[in-house]
Amino acid sequence: MDPLAAADSAADSGLGALLDGIGAGDAPCLTRLYDALSPKVFGLLIALIPDRRVAETVLADVFVEIWETAAGRPRRSTAAEWMIAITRRRAALAREGVAQRVPEPGARRADTGIITL
Repeated sequence: MDPLAAADSAADSGLGALLDGIGAGDAPCLTRLYDALSPKVFGLLIALIPDRRVAETVLADVFVEIWETAAGRPRRSTAAEWMIAITRRRAALAREGVAQRVPEPGARRADTGIITL
């Protein structure tokens, strides 16, 4: 069982409230979320990525992505499930050696000149 998945519904509603604040641009909410969950997220990352330095980098990436995407997070999953999904995806990308950042809102993709049909 994922360490983050152990959140009960009351705890998850608290996480949801923090994510709502983060989505509204409330930086102190991000600080509170990081302080509360970074040890658990890091524990999950260490289980998925044996290299501590890489796991530390991915930890930062996870919380940057949370900051950048919290406003549009899907409500069909719990707050904990959403954060676990981000953590697992970021870990998978790191294991594959793919450096990927979430594009900033309004950012345009580079024109590669490739035509897709």
